[in-house]
Amino acid sequence: MEQRLGDVSGAFYPVAGLVAHRVTARETLRVGDRVTAVADAERHARIMRNHSGTHLVNAALRNTLGTHVKQAGSLNSPERLRFDFTHFAALDPHELRDIEQQVNEEIRLNTTVQTDVTFA
Repeated sequence: MEQRLGDVSGAFYPVAGLVAHRVTARETLRVGDRVTAVADAERHARIMRNHSGTHLVNAALRNTLGTHVKQAGSLNSPERLRFDFTHFAALDPHELRDIEQQVNEEIRLNTTVQTDVTFA
């Protein structure tokens, strides 16, 4: 019997060369069951947009504060993004406005995104 799986979440890489996905089954699975995993395309699109946003924030931070700024972590979820970075001082209101303006200007350009998949 073929069953549909529930939510498919982010990819992970348990061993070199293997891409795996965590899933939540809607029903109990048994050895030998055939399943079909279906990704939520809208959720994935929202995560992709937020991931692109982290690149825009990184570029604007480096343009405004200097190339010493380094990414120290990030979160890309369907609802929001978070970008952690290193810098020697808190942002002042002028710097924050400049960074926001740069990111918003780039978003308004609506540039086509090119994705390159590479394997190490």
